[in-house]
Amino acid sequence: MNVGHWKSRLPCSSIWWLFAQFAGLLALLAVLPPVVAWGGDKRVESPYIVAARNADVPPDLLIAIAGAESGYHPWALNIKGRQVFCQSRQEAESVLATTPTDDIDIGLMQINWRFWGPRSGVASRGELLDPHKNLELGAAI
Repeated sequence: MNVGHWKSRLPCSSIWWLFAQFAGLLALLAVLPPVVAWGGDKRVESPYIVAARNADVPPDLLIAIAGAESGYHPWALNIKGRQVFCQSRQEAESVLATTPTDDIDIGLMQINWRFWGPRSGVASRGELLDPHKNLELGAAI
């Protein structure tokens, strides 16, 4: 039996197989959270974990609420019951600036500006587009 014949039939001998393995590895690395920040030894914690700990809320609960409220979309808006999923923070800020109503739910935790804006000490609607601030306030609520 010719060993070279079998070797050429194995999937790993294909450049496409190697490419698929490399692409799979890159996809896996893309979804894993970084443990150490680039350029140093400072540990980076998930903003969900930080906000949950600061408000003494179970992290799983905070994560589940963000998923239910915004689908984990940091620039999600709900304007008088109409969902708007902006593609960037700049787009969301533009929508907020041109929306006359205060009946707006903003960000990951869909914080209602009309109710929580005056009570929270947040200076502007745009501040709630910061995922860290939004999670902190949402956890506190």
